[in-house]
Formats: sequence, C-alpha cells, structure tokens
Amino acid sequence: MPRIFLTLTYAVAAAVLGVALVQPAEAADGKKKTTKTAQQQKPKAGAKAAPQAPSQPGWAVQCNNPGGEELTCKALQTMTLRKSGKRLVTVSVRRNKDAKSVAMLVHLPHGLFLPAGIVVKAGKGKPLNLVVQTCDARGCYAGGAIKAADLDAWFDGKILAIAFQNLAKKTINVQMPLKGFDDAFAKLK
Repeated sequence: MPRIFLTLTYAVAAAVLGVALVQPAEAADGKKKTTKTAQQQKPKAGAKAAPQAPSQPGWAVQCNNPGGEELTCKALQTMTLRKSGKRLVTVSVRRNKDAKSVAMLVHLPHGLFLPAGIVVKAGKGKPLNLVVQTCDARGCYAGGAIKAADLDAWFDGKILAIAFQNLAKKTINVQMPLKGFDDAFAKLK
C-alpha cells in the first residue's frame, strides 16, 4: 500500500477508536502547544507531578493578499492527532466581501463516507449539515454559510462539535474548542 494511504488509514482508525489523540495544532506564534487527557495528568504514586500542559491555543487569524487584491483574513483552528501530529480537521471562517455574511470551510482527511456529509454544531446552536464538495491530495472539503442568527452560538459556545463518518460508516466526533473564536472573528475585515 502507498505510504500516504497507510498514514491516513491509521489516522482515521485512531479517531474511530475514540482514543484521546486529538490536540490543537500550533498556535499563531508557531509554538507547539499540547493538552493532556485527565489520565495523563495524574501523577503515579511517589512520582513528582509533571507541569501541566498549556491551555488550548484557541483560534488564529490568517491573512493573505491573493493576486495583489485587497487583504482577506480568516479565523481558523486545526486539530491534530496527538502521536503523529497529522491534521485531523481544520475549520476556517471568513466574512464574505459584503461583510454581512460568513462562510465556513471544514478540511477533513481522506477515508470519509462522503454521502453522510458533515455535521457542525457550535455550542447550543442548530446543527449545520454540510455536503463534502471536493477532495484532493490533501483531504476533503465541506463548506457552507453561517447565518447571522446562528453566529451567536459560535461566540457563546465552548465547543464546536464536528461529526462525520468513516468508510465503515462509523461516526467520528471531534470537539474543537471555541475559546478565542470571538476575538479572532472580531479581527476579520
């Protein structure tokens, strides 16, 4: 089997097992920040307590100037597998040019059951069903609009729940912290 297929198969398999393998990716400052599960944080009897991992890095803002046009910015966060550091999911949110509507893009790994689509739910807001629009060598992409009425759940919620199915039709649930989303979103132009 090709190496990339094996790597992605292991990534999806780890997600299926429900093992606490997901962590936020590098923060905007480029420093790797990790979190530990409750089991990893408990010291063994007689052992000194290890320093606690830094808190979740939250959302970053990334801006670019495609083709010399006006600067465009997006708020994004990437969740990676703890052991391999491979990306599991990236969510990016940007204001559209009219500045009134908001677009979201979810970047997922290969090995999805595409007809099931993706379900994204911010805090206590309404679930948003997304269709996988395309896949390329880097993964699969689903996008949609966030209605103004639903945006409050992104600001007030603590968790962005993302659900998708693997090829065996088993649901994979990823919980992404919304900490810092409101500050990142406020910086978007």
